[in-house]
Amino acid sequence: MACNVIFVRHGQSEGNLLRVFLGHTDRNLTQLGEIQAKKTAEFLKDRKIDRIYSSDLKRAFNTAKPLADLKGIDIIKTEELREIFAGYWENISINDIKEKYVQSY
Repeated sequence: MACNVIFVRHGQSEGNLLRVFLGHTDRNLTQLGEIQAKKTAEFLKDRKIDRIYSSDLKRAFNTAKPLADLKGIDIIKTEELREIFAGYWENISINDIKEKYVQSY
């Protein structure tokens, strides 16, 4: 029996907009991210989908939610689908990371 897996990256998050490295930092989707999530649900509405898995972080879960609502499927949330933990880089700007942590050669 064949199994198809569809991977969807979360919509634009506050971290994406602000150019901040989030990792495990839990930030919401932006208004654009919410629109992207709805458009993704619309795009996938006719696909056979039996299960929806999501990171437990808001940006991923709220991206999956419109599709789950459309399909009448509960989302299976798991920490195991989180992005990497970024340590000192968590929730700081990409420019600050470059300035503080990238060595010049």
